[in-house]
Amino acid sequence: ISWLDGTESALGQVTQSLQRARELAVTGANEVLDPLQRQNIAQEVAQIFSTVLDLGNAKHGGRYLFAGFAVLTKPFVTAATPAGYAYQGDAGLLELELGANATVAPNTPGTRVFPQALTAVRDLQLALQASDMAGIRNSLSVLDTALDEAACTLEAYQWQGELDRLAALGYDPRFL
Repeated sequence: ISWLDGTESALGQVTQSLQRARELAVTGANEVLDPLQRQNIAQEVAQIFSTVLDLGNAKHGGRYLFAGFAVLTKPFVTAATPAGYAYQGDAGLLELELGANATVAPNTPGTRVFPQALTAVRDLQLALQASDMAGIRNSLSVLDTALDEAACTLEAYQWQGELDRLAALGYDPRFL
């Protein structure tokens, strides 16, 4: 598995996790549910938060995929902050040369996708725990924004992976 494949896999799982969180938000917004039922949904959302946090710490070859240049530093840790996490990586983009005047960035800093995803999931969890109907409904649009960002980033990596494979076959990416 390559760095790009690992990144693509992690981003795909983030997208799936956000889709599940959105489904839970729709369920939790149902007025017939009582606070205990919303608490139960909040527990699953808390698991999704942990999953997304773990995906932000995905590795390839002993290096963190989403840490920017700080590939040896665990980018995401749980923290006693309102967000529930802290980012320890940086915003650096690694670049690989594919050929003359053609480069590809095989990484995306964790600051690109994960803050939106983690914040959306955390806000949903807190709204469900409080049975805050307006907060639960609001989380739908926040989750949609996070889903769009994750899906767009995933699509970009799918394209980069394809360009990488074509370059390995000897094609010049400038002419594709």
